Amino acid sequence: MLTVLVHEREATRASLAESAGLSRPTAATSVSRLVAAGLVEETGERTSGRGRSTAIVRLAPQVGVALALVVAPVGVSGVVVDIHGDEIARARSVDGPHEQRLTRVAEAVLARVSRDGLVPVRCAAVSVADPVDRHTGRAVQLPDEPFLVGELDARAALADLCDDVIVDNDVNWAANTLVEEGCVGLIHLGEGLGAAIVEDGRVLRGGRGLAGEIGHIVVPGPDGTAIPFTEVFARLGLRQPGSSAVDVERLLEVTASDDSVRQALAVAVSAVVASLVGWADPSKVVVTGPWAKQVATAVRAEVARSARPVDVVTALDDDATARGVRLAAVERLQATVLGVAVSNLGREQVGARPGRIEPATS
Repeated sequence: MLTVLVHEREATRASLAESAGLSRPTAATSVSRLVAAGLVEETGERTSGRGRSTAIVRLAPQVGVALALVVAPVGVSGVVVDIHGDEIARARSVDGPHEQRLTRVAEAVLARVSRDGLVPVRCAAVSVADPVDRHTGRAVQLPDEPFLVGELDARAALADLCDDVIVDNDVNWAANTLVEEGCVGLIHLGEGLGAAIVEDGRVLRGGRGLAGEIGHIVVPGPDGTAIPFTEVFARLGLRQPGSSAVDVERLLEVTASDDSVRQALAVAVSAVVASLVGWADPSKVVVTGPWAKQVATAVRAEVARSARPVDVVTALDDDATARGVRLAAVERLQATVLGVAVSNLGREQVGARPGRIEPATS
């Protein structure tokens, strides 16, 4: 019953009975119990046309909302979404420490929710542009990898606003948009370097959540010697001053005019592709990020000459992370609301749970 309304938004008692495979009297009784529990409400509208008109019902706004937040080096952005995935409010902050930005954005969007009476806030999904420990939700500092957002503890920052907070890194959230495509590899090329593997409808995260941290994969350096992937950028003079982060602006400038630098990067990236192919056998590898297109053609040529070629595509856009974290927030919200209903009213009042749920941090 409740599951049908998650997908169809509005329905009559008769249509709910048909969708749930229940008799009309049983469906009517179930709807009445859901209304009494504050989970369903009548819209005030009735069906028209031939025959007796009947009331139309929908999920009540009070089933709650979810937060989807993206913490990036340039700032924090966030949206509030309802159980159908519709955006209710959004905000952005670029000033102050990331913990303050995160809290400020969450409070700004929730102020709108409070005014409209859309409560409670059931859950939050947070993307962080750094490695994330899946058990604690905290950003992790790895040797020679840029710490782009600092030692952020998103759960602690949001503790006063929401109890259920799932946290993961930006590349895994981007990969979350690819789970319907089979076994796929994803490589992100930006200020930081990251990868992900999607298998059997989920993103593989490893024991601590650090799967896909590719900075220390050994690749051919500019002179052909074996060095960590992150060291390639130091050898080519493409690091930001005083940091191991890639200087994207400098990289784009140099590779536009220097074929040898572009080729050196392509060889290194293709070695990372070979690593993904060796241990995960993806059907394709998606290369994304601010400088992905700059080297994509050369990477394809290198991979085509390898022992195990694979399709290399640049299919994702810059909004993939935001879409992935928002998708997870909606799915978590749906699972939470349906779980609450099952606990309070029994599974026969609710139906099967919708969609796929694969939280990054539980």
